[in-house]
Amino acid sequence: MDTRFPNLLCAALFAALPAVGCCEQSPKPTATAPAKKNETLAGVVYNPSASLDAAVKPFFDPAKPPREARTFRVTYKGADNGTVPALFTAPGDGRGAVKRLPVVVIIHGLGGRKEDTLLLSVALARRGYASFAIDLAAHGERAGSTNIADMTLVESRQSAAVSITDLRRGLDYLQTRPDVDGGRVGLVGISLGGIYGGVFAGLDKRVGATALWSAGGDWGKLLTESQQRFAVARRERGKVPDAATVESVMRDVDPLTYAARITPRPLLLLAGTQDTIVPNACTDALFDAAKEPKTLERLPGGHVPDPRTLTVRTMDFFDRVLKPKSVNAAVKLRK
Repeated sequence: MDTRFPNLLCAALFAALPAVGCCEQSPKPTATAPAKKNETLAGVVYNPSASLDAAVKPFFDPAKPPREARTFRVTYKGADNGTVPALFTAPGDGRGAVKRLPVVVIIHGLGGRKEDTLLLSVALARRGYASFAIDLAAHGERAGSTNIADMTLVESRQSAAVSITDLRRGLDYLQTRPDVDGGRVGLVGISLGGIYGGVFAGLDKRVGATALWSAGGDWGKLLTESQQRFAVARRERGKVPDAATVESVMRDVDPLTYAARITPRPLLLLAGTQDTIVPNACTDALFDAAKEPKTLERLPGGHVPDPRTLTVRTMDFFDRVLKPKSVNAAVKLRK
């Protein structure tokens, strides 16, 4: 949940990447997502039949020539009909026939924003993946007047439920795009994004492969023991009661409640050996709550293990799960 994570990830892993250009308008969405029944998470309704009212425009200057990827700013209607800002990135310059690509949903960490994921999106584009990232509730363009450290438990639960519902509506949007293969969806959740991601993947079976970085479960332990600055500030301001009370209030948005539902879809957990932001016990609890197929790998370091290793492990994982064997063979030959 460390706000430094996205910046360190970008600086360490992608400092040498060329600038990303943009291209012509993205393909117009096709049919709407198939109708399903409404679902409720902590009082927040997910309505897959509601209008998305999506709008798309270039994120970078369209006068600049495209390089390795093209990025678009997307807005759509999410929970409670609120507007969700997002970024969609795809490989290449957009010329030629439209190809249906596997897509990876990237969820940023606490105090972050969707733009923090851009260079990771470029790395995924190089590997043949589209990607999609939103501003979580109370973050980025959606940051409100309430400081995250001042939120009550009920407000924190509401923020989580809204964000997770918005991510599900994001999948509804992605399924309308002719350049996305809705049957090949991956997820990267970073820190708080990994905590939310554990709930998201458990609830939505369209997520076919889940990679969670520096994540864990058990909100009671997270909020009473984490050394993340917002968590510490909340405790100092008396915003965090005992662990049992936290667990009771936050149960509906705790990944421990949903981890077992991820199976038979594979789960990859990557975490630092000396993480004090998301305690190792919380990562272990999430791993234990999940069922096979699952993998937990501890990497040397704290809350920010080596970014290159995180990315390589994750992309190799997606290649195994989301790409045909013929494509995987070609990737190996290029290495």
